Amino acid sequence: MFNSKAIEECCKLLRIDMIVRAHQMKQNGFEFSDNRKLVTIFSAPNYSGSNTNLGATMNVMANGKISFNLLKNHQKIDKIAEKSSSITGSVD
Repeated sequence: MFNSKAIEECCKLLRIDMIVRAHQMKQNGFEFSDNRKLVTIFSAPNYSGSNTNLGATMNVMANGKISFNLLKNHQKIDKIAEKSSSITGSVD
């Protein structure tokens, strides 16, 4: 769906490690793509009452490490800690 080269160039231009996006249903609540430069998060579990998908929220710690809270039927079921290096960049 996204051009890997464009994502890489955008991250480099903006001096960020990752783009975080939403509004696309993901079965497991989140999904990485493009060498972990892009993550899609979907926070609505059991979307439209007809899907069995999980929801997720993403946490970014002060040191840049990330983790995900997984949601099932609007209840937290698990927390997945990422072992990846920190995320850099800022939003002004």
